[in-house]
Amino acid sequence: MAHDLDDYLESLNEAAFTREFEQEEHIMKSLPFFAAVLGIAVAILAKIFEQLPPPAFNVCAVVTLLLLAASILAFARIVWSLLQIVRKRGTLLPSDEIKMLEWSVDLVAFHKAASLTDAAARRAAQRDIQLRMIEEYARCAVHNRRQNAAKVTERSAGFTWLAGLMVLSIATAASLALWKALY
Repeated sequence: MAHDLDDYLESLNEAAFTREFEQEEHIMKSLPFFAAVLGIAVAILAKIFEQLPPPAFNVCAVVTLLLLAASILAFARIVWSLLQIVRKRGTLLPSDEIKMLEWSVDLVAFHKAASLTDAAARRAAQRDIQLRMIEEYARCAVHNRRQNAAKVTERSAGFTWLAGLMVLSIATAASLALWKALY
């Protein structure tokens, strides 16, 4: 019965670890979309900069320049989000296979020294390693989930700012067109 519980816990924690490990990959796969939309916004803003008339003091000029300033601030915030998403956070991994092989040899020898038969010593060593892996998978999954949560939160904030930047860019372009048409 205890072994069934151990098998279940190992399977559960291994699946949680795998899910969190893959989640980081999913976060990174969303970055090209992020970059493409940011590129469109930058192209719009670059075109606006090219077409800016000399500074003037009228409603359209003030609105256009305020929208442009807000766009620049939104762009800076998006760059901050991107930096937070891609910065190294230290994914935690379970022990490597070589380490497990070394443990198994040491554990079999330890259990044999405790007067167990070879077969019993191997079963005891397997149980010890399984219990260790249950703990390692759980610890790694929890750690990686926290790391991914920070990235997901920042990605969501970045997407929100990105949507805002697109609206600001379009509003700035419209305001600039109005400025040029009226003045």
